[in-house]
Amino acid sequence: MNEIMAMLTAKTASWIPAGGAGEVTPQRVAAACAGLPPYCWLYVMCKSKIDTSLALDLQKAALEHAKIFAEAKGWRVSKKDPPDIIYKLSDMALESALKDKLCLGCCGAKLNSQMRKCGLCGGTGLAPAPSEASRARSAGVTIESWNRRWKKRFAALAAEYDILEAHVAWHVRRRLRGDDDS
Repeated sequence: MNEIMAMLTAKTASWIPAGGAGEVTPQRVAAACAGLPPYCWLYVMCKSKIDTSLALDLQKAALEHAKIFAEAKGWRVSKKDPPDIIYKLSDMALESALKDKLCLGCCGAKLNSQMRKCGLCGGTGLAPAPSEASRARSAGVTIESWNRRWKKRFAALAAEYDILEAHVAWHVRRRLRGDDDS
């Protein structure tokens, strides 16, 4: 995960971008995001937990983005697939992008309370990813259909959030350093 987006959590301590800018607070991040397109701004407000009341607006914007993305890629929904599969993929990709990546057992420390390797994450400190079978169930398709068709499409949609995070990180870093011309 990008250092800016990792920094944008409820546990924000201090982060000084190259060139110095002092402590980064949710208020400074919110101010730095002022020039972002609405979809990006909604994402940052929810991801950083600055304003989680915008989650429904973000979900609607994400669905609209997913529909446009699917149409641009020429995705077709067959009669065997649920008619709302794009909506489900959109929700799954958004949830995956927004959720904390840290293991709930060790909170990212990789060790449990007995100072042994965490049993939930296997000592990685990261939350385990959902299985492909559970993703297929969430999407409402069979595992065969998921593996053949929808898995790649989900990955493409989820990758859009990596691109979004990189864009936001660049924008926020630039604004916090004072490199912005506006």
